[in-house]
Amino acid sequence: LIAHSQGNPIYIDRFQYFIDNLEDREQEKEAKIRLGNALIRYPHGMLTYLQDIRYHFRHKVRSCTCAAHAVKRFPELTEDFFDSLQEAPPRSLAKILETTIGQELESTAIEIVNQTIVKWLNSNSRNFQNDYKSLLKTILHHPGNCKLNDLTNALPPHIICDYKQLEMKVQQKKKNHSSMKDRGHINKVEMKSNQGILAEALKKALEKK
Repeated sequence: LIAHSQGNPIYIDRFQYFIDNLEDREQEKEAKIRLGNALIRYPHGMLTYLQDIRYHFRHKVRSCTCAAHAVKRFPELTEDFFDSLQEAPPRSLAKILETTIGQELESTAIEIVNQTIVKWLNSNSRNFQNDYKSLLKTILHHPGNCKLNDLTNALPPHIICDYKQLEMKVQQKKKNHSSMKDRGHINKVEMKSNQGILAEALKKALEKK
């Protein structure tokens, strides 16, 4: 219905309720794939759907996730898809970008996604702090799909600074975690050594008796 209506928001909404009522996991998975395939082919319909306040936010999030997964399946549609969503609500577009860069992408798709990320960050870093921080974290954990350090000329200093600070925090966390593991290993070795010394002393004491 979505495909035949060329992305009519009414049918997108009806299909969302259809998915809600599915009890079989495999059927639900297949329905989500079909939804994503339709949305990436008719992004103008998706844009209208995301902009309409009558539709549930939860369903809109699902639409964003399904469409983002379709980017991997149809890299040739990536440019038209993101071009059509330039006027999408910032939170919705951030969700699409996060999900998109969290998966393996074709090189052509990566370039387009990076361009869209730069535009989003430049326009929304001040007004949508939660989405902004979440997007930066996703970028940091998937450097193969978005190398923010290579895009410094296209971004204002405060975004680069925020990203560097986040990078340092993540590195420090990893270092602390590694240090704790090392300490735990040393404690185990020491405990085994102490147990060995105690056993040897007990053995000698028994032999004397």
